[in-house]
Amino acid sequence: MLTDREQRALNEIERELCTTDPRLSAKLDRGSGRRRRSAFEVLATITGVVLAATGVFDSRPGMIVAGVVTLAVFLGGPFAVRHWKSGGR
Repeated sequence: MLTDREQRALNEIERELCTTDPRLSAKLDRGSGRRRRSAFEVLATITGVVLAATGVFDSRPGMIVAGVVTLAVFLGGPFAVRHWKSGGR
């Protein structure tokens, strides 16, 4: 917890930063880029790992295909999302 004096000093530093470097200020306002995973993301990851492991250890053609597709999604998914977020650049 900050004292009143420290809080005022921090507020002054923030105001000064906003006026001298608005780009940095906006970037800091967005945060560090870390975020909590949603329940859907955790469930999708667990399901993907189970499908990939089943595809590796099961000799049925359908499970092998499921494992290969899951692996492709795991490897290509982050690149696709990054491409989509950047507007296709």
